Amino acid sequence: MRTLLILLSLMLLAQPVTPNQYGGTLRLPCMMDVQTLDPHRINVFYEDFDSSVAVVNQVFEGLVCYSPGTEQIEPLLAESWDISKDGLVYTFHLRKNVYWHDGNDIFPEGKSRKMEAEDFVSSWNRATVPGELSSVGDFFSNTAKIQSWQAKGALAFEVTLKQPNPSFLYMLPFPCFSVVPEEVDQKYGRENFSSHAVGTGPFKVKSQTDTVVLKCNEDYWKGEPYVTEIEYDLVQPENLQTAFEKGSIDWCVIPSEKWEAFTKYKVVAVPRMEILYLGMNCQKVPFSDRMVRQAINYSLNPGAVLEQIYKGKAVKAVSVLPPGLVCYKERGNLYPRDIEKAKKLLDEAGYTGNPRFTVELKSSESYVQQQFNEVYRKQLEEVGIRLEITYLDMGSLLQAVDAGDTQLFTLGWYADWPYPDQFLFLFHSSNWGLGGNGSFYKNESVDEYLEKANKESDPVKACELYQKAEDVILEDAVWVLQWRRVDGYAVQGWIQGFSPGGMGEEYVKLDKVWISAEHRQTTRIPQKVQEKRENSVMLYSIGAGILGFVVVVLVWWRRR
Repeated sequence: MRTLLILLSLMLLAQPVTPNQYGGTLRLPCMMDVQTLDPHRINVFYEDFDSSVAVVNQVFEGLVCYSPGTEQIEPLLAESWDISKDGLVYTFHLRKNVYWHDGNDIFPEGKSRKMEAEDFVSSWNRATVPGELSSVGDFFSNTAKIQSWQAKGALAFEVTLKQPNPSFLYMLPFPCFSVVPEEVDQKYGRENFSSHAVGTGPFKVKSQTDTVVLKCNEDYWKGEPYVTEIEYDLVQPENLQTAFEKGSIDWCVIPSEKWEAFTKYKVVAVPRMEILYLGMNCQKVPFSDRMVRQAINYSLNPGAVLEQIYKGKAVKAVSVLPPGLVCYKERGNLYPRDIEKAKKLLDEAGYTGNPRFTVELKSSESYVQQQFNEVYRKQLEEVGIRLEITYLDMGSLLQAVDAGDTQLFTLGWYADWPYPDQFLFLFHSSNWGLGGNGSFYKNESVDEYLEKANKESDPVKACELYQKAEDVILEDAVWVLQWRRVDGYAVQGWIQGFSPGGMGEEYVKLDKVWISAEHRQTTRIPQKVQEKRENSVMLYSIGAGILGFVVVVLVWWRRR
């Protein structure tokens, strides 16, 4: 009896726990008005691209997404996938219990239905219809190398490629691959889809005026989002700092010219998916000699003045592939500044005169680059090389690089999607000139590694090949790696769980972002937690009744 009493007492002491993360409204700025909530109408050439993608990615979903804080791929509506041995057929296995947003007039009585493979078929058909919307048919066919797609039952979606393309998976988070219900077009027409946007994502559209308001999807398949609403409001760049200081926005991308003003706040710095470099024309003397290229790398150190010039807005690059990218390999600086080593290499290469030689640097007119160039001039003088600098507008510079009319040149590269081929294909000999290989570099081993990697469907094996290619490229000293600029996010202290990656905040899913209790406007008890609480209260009442009965019985027993 005593044991039973103890157990009942412990049960009554065990109160239901309410999570302290739910509720509140996120307030986020848009630099441009959101023009459309149709994921298949968003166009990279439109000014509102970033703003529209940021909103659309909370409402709609695709097969996969980028992992928080990185550019790695993780499952989304596809819980897994298989790839055929020849790398041509991808079979995506869809989640079983994903529903479209309900509470709207799209579905009968406002009750939604399950999302199935046929929805992906109709969505991709919709996105690629020639002459309709902002058709991405060319992108599907020529860039993603997609040949066809079909449903294989309710929960299997099969995609066939025209040729192996491992980077295909890393394009799939783009909005054009999102799934939408065909009922919207059937009821309102394609041109009116944006006004009746319905998806499977963590947030639903509540209202669309000058401010776009999203509300949490309580039936979201991953579980309820933490915040109750998200407000996207237009904020002019000149008003961004004031809005942040007043606390009327929860985070923002820091404008480059305002960086120092925001350093007193919490700043999340994320290197961009880019590389700024000095390229050497490997087909022209003296840079046809690898020892000379290595000597140049040992002579120059952009890191010496990087902080002084950029003031935290850039990081020194020590690899071709940026951090966070799939296949990225942590590396030390292969070419720390070493004057004596540089001189020795130049001596061995036969350049012993004074000056050893004169080289022309064709550079962009960027004021930032000009500052570095003057540092490079002095650093090269220390090893006996005279640097002459010619400044060109970007169009003329690109024309000179593509034509091979350079010795040394400044350039940069930004990736469109996070896969190694976006950077390393610049070193394949088939891409000389207009193809992106402005250094006119050729190494048969690099060509072979890249060709094999581009056909390899196993991501682990592909990464091994890409890393081997990068190893050789760095050893061959084709470029002087300069820097990567940093995107800085000023984040209010009360915001938790915000983790942007190199693809930008617009690809961050916000269902796991939450607002600290002391700043949260309201607190919400999630539907499932409320149900558990009600069950706990019922059990608590039953337990209390049993305990009371036991106490009465014990008292009676002792008195007897």
